[in-house]
Amino acid sequence: MGVASAGTWQSVGVGDCPGRDVSGSRGPKPEAAKCDASFAGNTAVCWATGCTYKSVATAACTGGANPGQMYTCAAAVAPPPAAPPPAASGTWQLVGTGDCPGRDVAGSAGAKPDAGKCNASFAGNTAVCWATGCTYKSVATAACTGGANPGQMYTCVAAAAPAPASSGWQPMGVGDCPGRDVAGSRGPVPEPGKCDANFAGNTAVCWASGCTYKNVLTGQCIGGANPGQMYTCGAAAGPAQPPPPPRRPAPPKLKGRKYSIVNYTGDKQNPHEFIVDWKACKVAELSQEFERAPDVTVEVCRPGSRLIIKTDFKATGSFIHYDWVLLDDSATLAGAYCDQTTCGPSAGKRAK
Repeated sequence: MGVASAGTWQSVGVGDCPGRDVSGSRGPKPEAAKCDASFAGNTAVCWATGCTYKSVATAACTGGANPGQMYTCAAAVAPPPAAPPPAASGTWQLVGTGDCPGRDVAGSAGAKPDAGKCNASFAGNTAVCWATGCTYKSVATAACTGGANPGQMYTCVAAAAPAPASSGWQPMGVGDCPGRDVAGSRGPVPEPGKCDANFAGNTAVCWASGCTYKNVLTGQCIGGANPGQMYTCGAAAGPAQPPPPPRRPAPPKLKGRKYSIVNYTGDKQNPHEFIVDWKACKVAELSQEFERAPDVTVEVCRPGSRLIIKTDFKATGSFIHYDWVLLDDSATLAGAYCDQTTCGPSAGKRAK
């Protein structure tokens, strides 16, 4: 049986939600001991006199009548066990906190997933773990959302067969990076014809169903949400030319207020920048990570009180959904985000 380990409380702005109170403490900050693996992703709301602890994911903690300083529990989690050597086995990759209803096909005791349950037939599917045990779901991890009991979420990355020696593709372990996709192919290994002198040093990421090709140096391909078997193109057909510098998006013509936002996933912080035209209720994202800035759909715009938007990355089919309230005379955005794999706190300030 796994032992719950202590974690850290992370401040995520101001907020509150009704009910779901499970305990309380005195003082203006939450007690460290109340954040452990069994409470990961849940919420504390604190005022000058004390704190209350709520069994609700912080991203869903909205609508309360007494907003205070809100914290989320980011419990320390040991990395999943390394995969055993047989070719049919794989590795469990931690992707954050989440859950989805139904589709349970197995279970196990302990706070980490069973290495033997990740194999080629379960590649891309999901395990959700709590301090007392894990459940295994026959659903792609990117689609595992909306469950009522979030825990530590893992995806199964099955060991891929090596690429043909003559192809020039060299396996580089497991990984992913956002955007920069230029092509795709079917099957669990990259196509030899897509590795040539013009693509030398660049990257392919493969899953059981297919591969995507990215015009980014393999050593710089990090931070993606869907890890797979990663390959680098080691083409030997003449001296490799360095890839052209990534094309930066032209700054949007939109005029308005600039906000610097941080999305929190456990102990990771993912920064984003937005331009908001409150008069026209239009929003654009400023990003140097992507070849093209994402499309932004404004769903709710109430200047001075509420902003809900969705950013779509057409090249990869991914998205991020944001729900913020405005505080400090519109100088602060505080709320939550959700993408294909997880939800978490999202907050930031108006930039100078």
